[in-house]
Amino acid sequence: MTEQPENGQQNGSPTPPDPQGPTETAPDGMAPEDIAEEDALVLTTVAVPYGDRLTTYDAAGSGIIWQVPATLQAKIAAGSLPRREGGEGTTAQCVVVDQKRLVLKGLEDDQWPVTVVDEKTLPVPMDAYRERIRQMLVQAARRGEAVIFSRPGLAEMEPPCVRSSVVRDDDGAWLSVVEAFPAVNLEGWADAEHDEDGAASRKYAIADEETMTGAAMLMLMAAQTFAPGPEQIGLFFEESADGPWGE
Repeated sequence: MTEQPENGQQNGSPTPPDPQGPTETAPDGMAPEDIAEEDALVLTTVAVPYGDRLTTYDAAGSGIIWQVPATLQAKIAAGSLPRREGGEGTTAQCVVVDQKRLVLKGLEDDQWPVTVVDEKTLPVPMDAYRERIRQMLVQAARRGEAVIFSRPGLAEMEPPCVRSSVVRDDDGAWLSVVEAFPAVNLEGWADAEHDEDGAASRKYAIADEETMTGAAMLMLMAAQTFAPGPEQIGLFFEESADGPWGE
C-alpha cells in the first residue's frame, strides 16, 4: 500500500455523482438519440453495488448512479466482469456505458438495460446489504483474491482504503484479516492491532463463512471514513498471498 497524501485527498479527486442519479438526457443537454455513435460508448469502472444501484465512473472520475438488474450485481460479486489495472498490483472491474441505448456492456454479448434511479428510492436494508458484501468477500477469497474498498472514481487505488483477505497463519490455519489504511479510530475497531506509525489497523478472526459477516461490517465501518455514501465506494481486487481459500 502507498502512503496516504497528507491532506487525505488528491488534486483532481473524483467528483461524486449527482445524488439524483442519471437522467434520460445525455451530457450537454442532448437527448440519447442525438449522441453520435462514436461518442456513445464510454469505458467506466464499477463501484460497490448498493442494492440494485450501481455507480460507474469514467476516466475523469465523474460518476453516474444506475438502477441495474440482479444478473449484473451477481457478475460484480463474482468478480467476473472485464478488468483493468488499478495500480499497486490491483485490478478493477469495468463496463462500457452505451449512452445512446442506456445499457451497460460487459464481455462479448453481455449487456444489461439500466434505468434512472428514482430519487424516492428507499435505502437498502442493512442486513441485505451486509449479506451481499459478505458474499463478495467469500467469493473473492475462494478464488484467491482480496477485496479493497477505496474512495470512488480513482484511476489507481490509493489510501485511504480498507482490505479484506483470507491468509494462512504460521500453523497453516486460515485467518480472515481486515486492514484499514491508514489506521482508524472507530468503536468496532477498538481492539484492532494498530501500527505505531498509524499506517494501518488490522483485525483477525478464524476464517469461516460466518465470520466473514464480521469482516463485511468492518469493511463498511471503515468505508464510512472516506466514501461519500454507500453508492460511492470504490472497488478493487488484489491477488491473495496464500492463494484460494481452502486449497
